[in-house]
Amino acid sequence: MHLVFDNIFGKIFYNETDKMYKIQWMDATEDLVDTDFQAFLLQFTNILKNQNAETLFVDATKKLFVMSNEIQEWHDNVIVPQYISSGLRKIAFHTANNDMVEISLELTFDEENSQKLQTRFFNSGELAKEWLIKETVAV
Repeated sequence: MHLVFDNIFGKIFYNETDKMYKIQWMDATEDLVDTDFQAFLLQFTNILKNQNAETLFVDATKKLFVMSNEIQEWHDNVIVPQYISSGLRKIAFHTANNDMVEISLELTFDEENSQKLQTRFFNSGELAKEWLIKETVAV
C-alpha cells in the first residue's frame, strides 16, 4: 500500500494489487469538527476519481468522531453517490469494539443511498480485509 493523502485526522492508502483503498483514522479525530470531516471525505472522493477501486477498508479503531444526524444525511446525499459512480462497491470497517463510533457508522450506512453499498463491521482488521478481497457481489 502506498500513501496517497494524509493530514492530522487520517491517512489514505491505495493498494494497487488488490485495487483497495484504506482510510486510517487517527487519534486526532477527537478534535475533528464537521467541516474537517467533510473536507477529508471530499478529498477522498477526488482521489477516487483518479484511481477507481471497488473496495475500501476503514480502520476506525482510533476514530473518535461521532457523526451527527446532519452529517449522516450529508454523507448519504453527497459522498455515497460519488463512491458509487467511481465504482466503489464494498466497505469494511474495523471498529475494534468502539461502540459509539460503530453505531454512528451503522446509522450512516443505513441511509437510502448507502444501502446500495455492501458494508460490514469487524473487530478484526484481517477478517475485514479477507471479506473485501472475496468476489464482490452486485448489490
